[in-house]
Amino acid sequence: MYLGADLGGSAVKLVCLDEKGNIAAARKYDTDRDVSHFERELEGLMAVGCGGSTPETLYLTGVGAGILPETVCGMRTRFCSEFECFGRGGCALAGTDDTLVVSMGTGTAFVRAEKGVYTHIGGSGVGGGTLCGLSALLLGTDDIKEIKALISEGDRTGVDLTIGDISVGDSTGLASDLTAANFGKKLKNAAREDIASGLMNLVCETAAVMAAFVCKGEGLRQAVFVGSVADMPEGFDFIHNVGGLHGIEFMVPPMGAYAGALGAALSEKVRS
Repeated sequence: MYLGADLGGSAVKLVCLDEKGNIAAARKYDTDRDVSHFERELEGLMAVGCGGSTPETLYLTGVGAGILPETVCGMRTRFCSEFECFGRGGCALAGTDDTLVVSMGTGTAFVRAEKGVYTHIGGSGVGGGTLCGLSALLLGTDDIKEIKALISEGDRTGVDLTIGDISVGDSTGLASDLTAANFGKKLKNAAREDIASGLMNLVCETAAVMAAFVCKGEGLRQAVFVGSVADMPEGFDFIHNVGGLHGIEFMVPPMGAYAGALGAALSEKVRS
């Protein structure tokens, strides 16, 4: 069995893999920097996924991994490069070893994966932290469950200016529902649901457009989106729409939120 943990800026993700490298159990909770809480969550994961056995090593990644001691729950800890873990985990989820992995967590990171080599080529400060921060300012809440509920009921065209809103006929050659300006309608009394949907679109479009430009520069025809933001259903549509516009396949695999933890756990298999 292999254990991996991704202690991110917003959430902690844990995975237990079987001997073939498949996810046997997974667990996620909001980041709180509490070591005892981490240990309780880890023990719960192991009870479900490890069948009573305890691996020798717990593989860690993420910006919060430094809070953990050298030994946790009787296992030694080993830190792994965050970008390498996201690259390896994203490739494993997508079933490819030659792609761009886009990690949408608190911010967004772009990792070029090529035959087992994972290179961080840049990033953006626009991500899940942006979604929660702007929701707090514009909607009065940073509760992700409430934000998700609002997004699911919203229509981003209630706040976004589209090509169809500003063009006459087919003068641009672009689809009428494409975004011309995020929040370009400048409505003072916009519905909270539409604002939430517009924020989600802003975050996802920014990541997807940047990914499209990176793919073109790298000569790639596909990219893999992972992380908690990409894991939200509404994000799928916004991301895929941009991919279709640029003629690039944007994949959003199931369990994408656990890509970092998965990549960390797979470090053991790589070393074996």
